[in-house]
Amino acid sequence: MSSDELIRIIVAERDELAAAGYEYRELGESGRAEELERRVQIVETYLPDRCPSLPSVSTTPLGAILTGGRSTRMGRDKADVEIEDETMLSLVSRALSPCVSRTVLLGPDREGWESWPDAVHAQGPLAGIATALARATSDRVILLAVDQPFVRTATLQELIGVESGLPVVPVDETGTRQVTCAIYPTTIASTAAEEAGAGGSIQTLLDTVSFTPVAPDEWRSWGEDGRSWFSVDTEDDLAKGLSRFGN
Repeated sequence: MSSDELIRIIVAERDELAAAGYEYRELGESGRAEELERRVQIVETYLPDRCPSLPSVSTTPLGAILTGGRSTRMGRDKADVEIEDETMLSLVSRALSPCVSRTVLLGPDREGWESWPDAVHAQGPLAGIATALARATSDRVILLAVDQPFVRTATLQELIGVESGLPVVPVDETGTRQVTCAIYPTTIASTAAEEAGAGGSIQTLLDTVSFTPVAPDEWRSWGEDGRSWFSVDTEDDLAKGLSRFGN
């Protein structure tokens, strides 16, 4: 086999990997992905002029905000609830923006925002995160809920800095996993879709894939006091949040 023929074969395999989104979540469970990657690296290293660069996966996380809830206890769309003339959606997005490559809403279309409706036939927050993991071109997704208006940028940056191939999830003093102020790797996309399709939740997803917990002693050392995952579900919650954390 000539060198030109070998190059064509390897480039074709490279393109096949690119067509799959260059995502290990699709091919990483088999040895084939690693072998294709090894061949691509050889060609790109020694014959860069013969093999154009493959689009890379961003290491800056995607920001995703859950906005699909019905807000029944609040009695109005929580995204539009204002705190000192700024909506909760705007507050969450503003805290998230310095940490991410882009921000999307996981829910119905909203004017002026990029929205990703659920791509899996399921309900609840897991359907949203499964959609984000499937569509992300970053290697991780920072998930927040729109009813967490006191979230701190500094806490999100610390979460990003935790080195782990698993979801990174704060755990509060009661042992509750704060799944809507957490980081999820795109490698679990297929498992998330399967769990959502089976009627699971983000909690059951974590039971399946495991996770890296961030214990209270650690997040307190960041200056966090629980405000980043404090949920405003009712008008009373809003009053309590303002009393405890201000804006």
